[in-house]
Amino acid sequence: MKKVIICILAVLAAFSLLGFASNGQAVSAEETWQPSVVKGVLDNFVPVGHYGGSYGNASEYGSKLIPVPERGANRGIWELSLGGGWGSRYSYDYTVDFNDFEITLDFSHVNTDGSQVAIIFGVRIGDYLNVENGGFGVKICRHNNQYGVVISNTDHTRGIEEMSPSPVTLPWDSQNSGYVINSDDGIITVSFKKTGNDFSVKLNGNEYAVAASVISDTLGNDLTKVYFAMGSVSDATEIVRVVSIKENNSAEYDKTVPEIAEGIQKYVAAANGELDTPEKILNAETLDENSGYENLLRHDKKYYESAINGAKAKIVNARNSLNTAGKIALLKADTNKLKEMLDGATTNAALASAEAYAAEVKEKDIDGIGEVAASDKTSFDNAVKAYEEVVATTEVARKRVVSAYVSGYKKLAESIGSVNELKLVEEYRRNINVNLSKLSQQDKNEMVSELVSVQEKVSALVELPGWSKSENELTFNGGKFFEFSSVANAGSTTYEKPFKVNDISFEISTTGKEGWIAVSLSRKAEPFHYNNSSDAGIEEMQSNPSLVLMFTRLGGNKISMEVLLIKSTHTSFFSASRGTTVINYSDGDTLKIVIKAKDDVNSSYADIYVNGEKFTGTPIKNSELKGAVGSEFKGYLSIVKLGKMSMRVDKINDKDATSDKITEVSQGSGDSSGGDSSSGASDTSSSQSSSSGGKKGCGSDISGISCVTGVICILAGIAVAIAKKRGSKI
Repeated sequence: MKKVIICILAVLAAFSLLGFASNGQAVSAEETWQPSVVKGVLDNFVPVGHYGGSYGNASEYGSKLIPVPERGANRGIWELSLGGGWGSRYSYDYTVDFNDFEITLDFSHVNTDGSQVAIIFGVRIGDYLNVENGGFGVKICRHNNQYGVVISNTDHTRGIEEMSPSPVTLPWDSQNSGYVINSDDGIITVSFKKTGNDFSVKLNGNEYAVAASVISDTLGNDLTKVYFAMGSVSDATEIVRVVSIKENNSAEYDKTVPEIAEGIQKYVAAANGELDTPEKILNAETLDENSGYENLLRHDKKYYESAINGAKAKIVNARNSLNTAGKIALLKADTNKLKEMLDGATTNAALASAEAYAAEVKEKDIDGIGEVAASDKTSFDNAVKAYEEVVATTEVARKRVVSAYVSGYKKLAESIGSVNELKLVEEYRRNINVNLSKLSQQDKNEMVSELVSVQEKVSALVELPGWSKSENELTFNGGKFFEFSSVANAGSTTYEKPFKVNDISFEISTTGKEGWIAVSLSRKAEPFHYNNSSDAGIEEMQSNPSLVLMFTRLGGNKISMEVLLIKSTHTSFFSASRGTTVINYSDGDTLKIVIKAKDDVNSSYADIYVNGEKFTGTPIKNSELKGAVGSEFKGYLSIVKLGKMSMRVDKINDKDATSDKITEVSQGSGDSSGGDSSSGASDTSSSQSSSSGGKKGCGSDISGISCVTGVICILAGIAVAIAKKRGSKI
């Protein structure tokens, strides 16, 4: 099967949680604040420009995030420079708990009236404030010592009418409706707190209320995991300081920071003290290991990074300055530590740490000891021998680790019921492979023999007769239904026999909220070519005309279905679009899709129905459909995805999706469409569906699951064993 060439859109890089607790290091009150000085490297924010409906680099609009000096109990405070360009923002990949969220901003350094800051909340990174994306926003606009606050779920200008009291037109700006807040010191605090069926919204103590349903309609039902971003909505060059953010998701982390900060200070103090004996060096190294520095989030690590690196350098110098007897004492101590690490290793990560430490000990304590005097030779040789004996136990630890993963794999494989669970099993299988090949042949054979019967069962669950397979595809055969995902960001699967494109129905459901997943019917027995450029891949796109239904989860409980008819004459993928319909939807809800038209090309239109509602975008002429897939109206069915979405297929042509008769059209299969299949041109009603009307299906959100790199990683030994047992090739 010809692979789909995917032009992957730019993915926002990850960055970590803002911090808000004390680190015990304050800046004196006399220190002058220098907002133009960048303190450290701010690598945990992603600049995202939004101008004219497109994403770009916020730096081209002049906005910057600038860390500022430490201020008392507030750690990691940062600023937003409102650069000379409208609409730039910084997203943030840590989810906050919107049920109890508070942010305080300092506008005292803003000198220009009309400067505006937007705080945007969404169900995905990069969500922007509009109806389709479902973003929820707070815009704050300065006017002397007054501030207009617009709280909206549509755009930046219109406050939510359902709030109580209702928003009013801002007295100095008739284009905006919101609330007027007075603040002589430029401090604005905005908070949201859910109480029963309502949200209490406070603006500097002034209280407002809005029904929780208004917010969940926009941000979804799970308000404990909401992304947020900040940006400018003006051309003015100003700086807004973020004083604090308080929300539940950071609470547990914040509690740990003071203790970690104290541990770091003790370590740095020890490293800066006298390190003239092995005992003092070992004590400092122990303080380093126990400080908790590695448990800090990225921005907090950056704050302490210089001090940590300086302390490590001093310990290295101290080790090198010891006499031979002292260095041998360190070798013995490090060997004892290595033994503890290997004896306690039960995971790949723990074993890898132990192996890395073994290499480090050899480098610094054995190879780096320098010339050994004759009087110390015996002591040194004995210490090296003891070290080598400990290193030899790595094989025992490795077998223990692999055995633990094999046991977990076998237990999980006993009750696989979805593609999501299959992915978890495969993650265990991948963990087995990390060290399996490093075992002795005898131990390897022992582990393989344990896996054979389990692997047979797992292999059977991914077999889907009639559908193409490649290394990226992952399918779960549920008997009557099947689920499709992939172990990579992109993938596809295609049925080997053609369908009647103008008389087909299927019942599907999706899970996941990142990327898109599509059903297509194509002239060739391969998926359509996804081409998001006006020039790249045009020839390949044109070579396989297709009818495509592309599904994308939107903000809140909504899903969009975009219909595209790719013709051999199209010069860009998006020019094939016939429109989009938005449907109320939750993960697992059923979508009943019907495509119905007469074989006669002179009949008017090929109509598409979703849960009985007719798609009302640009109609597809029956003659256009014939031109795309051929005079017999036959097309090959594919499922294609980009991102972290999965699809469950329950029915195709009213038959179980795993049946070998799914290409056969049932009598009256389109009767539930709810409309006349020849009337597409005259229907001009809204494309916004009011309800999905679907039932809850099997499967769960897989947006947080990391992808593995292959489907069913079967080692040669296992494959041979299964093949011999089954008399077939895998």
